[in-house]
Amino acid sequence: MTHHLTPLQQLAVEAIQEDERLTAGLDDAQAGELLRWATARAAELTRDATDEAAAEAVAQAIRSAVRVAARADGAVATAEQALAKALPAAAAPALTASLTLGVTEPPAASLITGTESAAEASSGVSHDTPATSPSPSRPARLPSRWPEALPLSLLAHLGRR
Repeated sequence: MTHHLTPLQQLAVEAIQEDERLTAGLDDAQAGELLRWATARAAELTRDATDEAAAEAVAQAIRSAVRVAARADGAVATAEQALAKALPAAAAPALTASLTLGVTEPPAASLITGTESAAEASSGVSHDTPATSPSPSRPARLPSRWPEALPLSLLAHLGRR
């Protein structure tokens, strides 16, 4: 499957395949089915990706969906529903429109890197100045699983050592 992938597709697929904890606790049949679904979905959703950030967002959403499914019942249908909730609308409009589940929060990478969607940029909403000023002693909230927010190229490089 991986011989016809673009470099961004390859990064997304490798990020999923190299995460050994994704299917922890599942039997081999369920784990294999979820991983096949996840890699196929990663290749499909990053087919037209133009930058690494978009591919990262898709890979993170898919890994999150697989974790949700693994904790629930190990079914691909559960992962598909979780993916529809996790993907930003800009990353996969056809998927979110077909499942009609709406738009959810942006991936953790956008919280760290400060990237924002085109809709947020055009609306004039600035994330630099919050509507309510937080107390100075309260740090900004970082994702609890910070390795998921690392660039895929760095994760791939670290995995090859």
